[in-house]
Amino acid sequence: MAVAATAIAAMLTDFLTVSRVRMLARYELSLEANRQPALRASLVLGGRGLRRMATALVTRLGSDDPPRHARMLVAFCDGVLFDALAGAGSGQLPTEAELVGDLRELLTAMCPLE
Repeated sequence: MAVAATAIAAMLTDFLTVSRVRMLARYELSLEANRQPALRASLVLGGRGLRRMATALVTRLGSDDPPRHARMLVAFCDGVLFDALAGAGSGQLPTEAELVGDLRELLTAMCPLE
């Protein structure tokens, strides 16, 4: 659990700092994809891969409902990124330590037997 939380927090921290411009472009692309079906299809395909990885992770951690818990994990990550990059929380980025704690709490709630 701790290893997964630390790895995901490190990835989110990278997205919020080093890869910030790329993540902002992803949000722009996501909005444009709503107007262009071919672009939408590519984004959906990429999202499926991410969801498969999240499903595999929560399965290994002991989730009793991997598809739902994977959706929740991806939604949490997307929410953190959007809030910190383009939302109301954009004035204050969460620290990596805060993200580790948040993710440990989320993963423990979803996979209590780990």
